[in-house]
Amino acid sequence: MPRKNSDSDEAGTSRCGDPVIGSKRAVATFVAEIAWSHGVSILHDLIPRLISLSAKGACEAELVCSILRSISNVGITHDALFKVGDRGETLLHGLGEFLPQVLALLCSLLDKHTRDSFSDTSNQYMEDANQHECTVKAALDTAQAYAEWTPVTDLARYGLIQRCGSLLHRNIFRIHALQFFKSIMQSKRPVGIAIAEYDPAVSSVFPILMNISEGSLKFVEPEMQCLKAPCSSLRYPAAHPKVMSNLFELLESVPATCEDISDGMSCHLVEEHNVLAESFTLVASFPRVQKDPGLLSCILIPLSKIWSQPEWEINLMDYFCDAWFRTSVHNIFVLVNEELKKCMPEKSNGTGPKVKSSWSTLLPLMLPILLKLLQYIHSLWTDEVAFNISEELEEAKFIMCSVDSSDLENEIRVWLQKIRKTGYMVIGNCSYLEGAFHNLLDNTLVCGALLKNIDSMEFRHVTWLIRYAIIPLLKNCPCGLWKKWLDVLLKPVFHYCEYTLYSSWCHLLYKNMVHVPDNFGDASVSKEKLDKLGSGLMFKLTREVSHLFAVIALPDLNGGLALERQSIIQKVARSEDLESILSSSLVGYLLYHDDINDSVLRLISYIFGYWTDGVARTIAVPFCHRLIQLATVTHSNELISYVNDDIIPNVIRSLEIKPCSDGNKEIISVKSESDILTNLCYDAYLCTADQGLVSEGTFPGSNAEFFRKWLLKQVEVVHCKNECVDELEEIVCIWEIEEEFISYLPTYTTLILGVDSFVNNLKDGYFLQYSPTEIMNEFLSKHAVDSSDVWVVSAMLSRKLSSEHWKRQSKQSYEFFHKLINFNKPYIKDGMQYFGYNENVQKLLEDNSEEWPSLAGYNRSSTLELFCSILELWEPQFHPMIREAHKNVLIEMASQLTFGDYIDLVQPFQPDSEDFLEHLQPYAQNYIDDKNKTFGYDKAKEQTKLHKQFDIHLASGALDPYIRQIRSSKGNFYQKTLDGGILGNQFVDLDYVLRAMSLERRAKLLEEEDRQCLYLKHMEIVVANEQEQLRNGLKSLIQELKDEQFFLVDVDDNIEWGKKRFSELVNKFEEDVFAGLHLPKYYVIRGIMDLQQMLCMEDRSLKDAFAVVVGVPYRRWMETRHLFWMDTRYYEHGCYSVIKDPIKEIWMKEDERRAN
Repeated sequence: MPRKNSDSDEAGTSRCGDPVIGSKRAVATFVAEIAWSHGVSILHDLIPRLISLSAKGACEAELVCSILRSISNVGITHDALFKVGDRGETLLHGLGEFLPQVLALLCSLLDKHTRDSFSDTSNQYMEDANQHECTVKAALDTAQAYAEWTPVTDLARYGLIQRCGSLLHRNIFRIHALQFFKSIMQSKRPVGIAIAEYDPAVSSVFPILMNISEGSLKFVEPEMQCLKAPCSSLRYPAAHPKVMSNLFELLESVPATCEDISDGMSCHLVEEHNVLAESFTLVASFPRVQKDPGLLSCILIPLSKIWSQPEWEINLMDYFCDAWFRTSVHNIFVLVNEELKKCMPEKSNGTGPKVKSSWSTLLPLMLPILLKLLQYIHSLWTDEVAFNISEELEEAKFIMCSVDSSDLENEIRVWLQKIRKTGYMVIGNCSYLEGAFHNLLDNTLVCGALLKNIDSMEFRHVTWLIRYAIIPLLKNCPCGLWKKWLDVLLKPVFHYCEYTLYSSWCHLLYKNMVHVPDNFGDASVSKEKLDKLGSGLMFKLTREVSHLFAVIALPDLNGGLALERQSIIQKVARSEDLESILSSSLVGYLLYHDDINDSVLRLISYIFGYWTDGVARTIAVPFCHRLIQLATVTHSNELISYVNDDIIPNVIRSLEIKPCSDGNKEIISVKSESDILTNLCYDAYLCTADQGLVSEGTFPGSNAEFFRKWLLKQVEVVHCKNECVDELEEIVCIWEIEEEFISYLPTYTTLILGVDSFVNNLKDGYFLQYSPTEIMNEFLSKHAVDSSDVWVVSAMLSRKLSSEHWKRQSKQSYEFFHKLINFNKPYIKDGMQYFGYNENVQKLLEDNSEEWPSLAGYNRSSTLELFCSILELWEPQFHPMIREAHKNVLIEMASQLTFGDYIDLVQPFQPDSEDFLEHLQPYAQNYIDDKNKTFGYDKAKEQTKLHKQFDIHLASGALDPYIRQIRSSKGNFYQKTLDGGILGNQFVDLDYVLRAMSLERRAKLLEEEDRQCLYLKHMEIVVANEQEQLRNGLKSLIQELKDEQFFLVDVDDNIEWGKKRFSELVNKFEEDVFAGLHLPKYYVIRGIMDLQQMLCMEDRSLKDAFAVVVGVPYRRWMETRHLFWMDTRYYEHGCYSVIKDPIKEIWMKEDERRAN
């Protein structure tokens, strides 16, 4: 019976029937505790015994791996709980001296039990194979434990990296092997190891690095109780030998278990964290203690160390479900926020003198914790993390509770909201402290934590972020640090508003739909209520963005622009005063900043133009006043044109139309709004209409009167336009959008052709050497791309790089096939494919030269495995003369397999309607669809789909008799097949050339099938022939070939395979065995090799040897020929060319046609 794949909490029995402990984990942990509680000296006796025990069998080897892993984990736990310092250095003082023995043992166990798990695959040995697999998993998990602190140079030196990497392609071991590589990549370079030694070792990991996962462990209390008895005797050193002997008798009797091994360190950490956090909250609540930060720092230092440990980061999201953790963390940051609020002045706009706090020395310990927590909370909404979180966390992300929500989900939901708000407040309030931007807040850490995942945030999240964090940071940031902070702080926020918020407004205005990223969660709520809630969130964010612009326009942040108009004008004459005004004006900094100004101007146009929210418009008016002042001061043609073409028309339209409202109480009276907008329009009018009339003193009354008449006339014109019928308004709106699309289309075409050409011309090594971001920066440096189109380029590059990567990998796989085909030695030694590749083939796999930049080592391994599987079917006997005659056939197969996969699996690079703004996407999709239809892309898709169905029909064998019959007749074979009505009406629309190509390929396969049958039949005749003369003649021929060294195909000597005597003997064999069959020469040589192998099998009859040597390959070929037929579907035809590269075949040709 198979072993149970789980641990038991009860006592079991050994093979002799004696009662034993039922879990290896408890035993392993116990041994490790003994080792670490009595010092390293006990390891001198323990390690040799473990090595000896592991040699007894797979079950014992698994136990040894458990013990070695526990020794490492218990040591790490002791270090984390009782010591301060670098983990690697601490452990190496003890366990480090045994590393050579431990690593060598792990390598040996991996080699032996991996090999044994592959060999014991028959039904009668399945149980043993399972145990070998469990041992390999245990060895991999142990390797991962040691990789956490062992220098990577040692792991590479003893071959552990290479062995773990070789197991990545085995599904059953992949997760365990990936854990090993994750531990390597999380480690840092030890101080005592030189860079020249460290870098090559780490570099060897990159080609085989993939995703990583982990496990957990619980201690079984009853089992630990069973092991307490021997502990007391270990206090006396003299008793060690006797106890060790008794202990190993116990270890040898422990039954097998197939459960994964992992540790329970995270449980210790979270409990210690919660105790420390709760202690901090209690101690800080006492008034006296609040004045003694030194005492509080004694608690915060170990708390911050816990948050910096890799184990903590790995399990942090799991702790979100821990009520004690949630409460303790939230209480800390509420306490911090309240302390910061006490230091702030009661009445202040935030730009006054900075304040001091008695907690200034504690904040550097708290902020990294807060930023890390916020970053992990933000990541819950990203696709990468959301895919792996628990159901409770997923449900807690929703805004509302559903009827089926559990108490835990509701508690986590409330906690996530409170932590966000409180965390943002703490960061914002820190900005009011004296010296915060120089000594406390790091722009990279703060902005990275707050904005890294802003694209995944919901409207409510961004609203809180702007209100509680970004606005205070903006208010208090010194002007000397604007460049350092504002570039990374405002750009992501503006980008989010430009696209996500803009998209929601487009849905509301053009489709009358409420579309927000916020997920409400409760399916029982009516659509009307959800729409009201969604539109409310959209209005709140819009108004918060307007508040952000109002803050940017604050007088204290705009230096000289805050002066009266007359004073500003007096300063314009001198350029040095102008530069001084701009350097002290936040509005001036943003509007003269190339990476931000376009976004700012677009958002103002949206607020005053497209987005019909009167409250948001009114709030943003101060910013427009500053913009007009800046245009007046700088005489900037761009800004003056913007005032004239955007601000004035939008304000006039706003004075006439009725604003859209969300029903919020934050409504400004119509009279007040009208006055505010009229004053803004007057300011803009003076800036653009007659700047030369502006002088000292008040404006002439005639100018004001003239403005009022002008304004009434403009409002009247707008009113007349708005009285048009709805149909006309809709037609005009559609016409404007269509015109916008048509005007943007040449820019889009230029971008997509530029991206296609740029990536096509990149060298192969560029893909691995540089990240997508670096490649994008390289493209932007060589092409003039507007800042508003950067996101489009990013999307295009992402698709093109993915397509090009697979295209080049297919090409290099094909070239690697060529290398293998031209290799004139057997690939496999001793019939063992996994461990027995020829040394020269192994060098090809490990070749890290620039010859294979896009083909990683594991891809080469998979290509070699695929090639060996081809040889099993098409070249079961290796000989250089077979390979030379068979080479073209193999090359054709390699081409079909590699490039056929590319067509089936890879999405080609082509235009995408999502590259366009939301309101332009319907027009873009219609244009793309029309172009695909006009230029044959749709027809090519239909033809290739029908062609695949035709190949499936041929694979059924329904047409094989007709193909065989007509193939042998004279005349046009394919025309006869097609004209004879054999195909029926199903494939009448399939292109004639495509049908002919499939029929020709099928005919070749049938011809090969006939050859296989003839070969089997005539080789069987030779075996069954009882004529002594024929048998002796063939044996004599084989012996002569052997004397001529015909069968020495794997020696290093240069044998002249084309010499005359070989040809004569091969021809003689063909006359005796295959006379009149006209089989290809490689079949004749295969017959010689097969017969020689059968004659060497002296322990079997010739008939039995024939069944193994000839019969098995024949059956294998016949059983897989239908799969091979479909796997090698690759055709060079115009339809497939269009599908593979629509940019080249459609868009580029159309662009060339227009140019001509």
